[in-house]
Amino acid sequence: MYVNEVTKARKIFTIDTLGKEGIQGLGTLGGSYSIAYGISADGSKIVGYSHNDRNEEAFCWDSTKGMQGLGYLKSNKDGRSASQAYDICADGSKIVGKSYNGTYTEAFYWDSAKGMRSLKSLLSKDFGLKLAGWTLTEASAISDDGLTIVGKGIDPRGLEEAWIARLE
Repeated sequence: MYVNEVTKARKIFTIDTLGKEGIQGLGTLGGSYSIAYGISADGSKIVGYSHNDRNEEAFCWDSTKGMQGLGYLKSNKDGRSASQAYDICADGSKIVGKSYNGTYTEAFYWDSAKGMRSLKSLLSKDFGLKLAGWTLTEASAISDDGLTIVGKGIDPRGLEEAWIARLE
């Protein structure tokens, strides 16, 4: 990451050692900064978040499409929302992170077929997991095969706790 001392704008970039082109900026979603957190196995896709014209929004970047916003789970009545992508599976087809609606933060799961979805809802409805009392606040990593996700949340006792979910 580079911080321009004049504008204080944070920018992310890739370093292309194979093509000898040096550093390549990834851009933003229209705002003043972007931050990268995860990269696919072959390095073709990068995830993170960028400031857009109003909020922080999760993104997926590739060399063909550039930076694409992934959206938000929900926003409150004031339109306050934010999302951050933290990790991507090896083939780049699944992304995890968190989304904030102005009131609370919730873990998300993204794929190209259905877009961003609540991870708790996905685990409950699609996989039949019993998650009563749990609040999944963040999905911080996904395995290379996309079948195991870890993160943090609030357990039924009201305590912050790490969790692991297997989608098998």
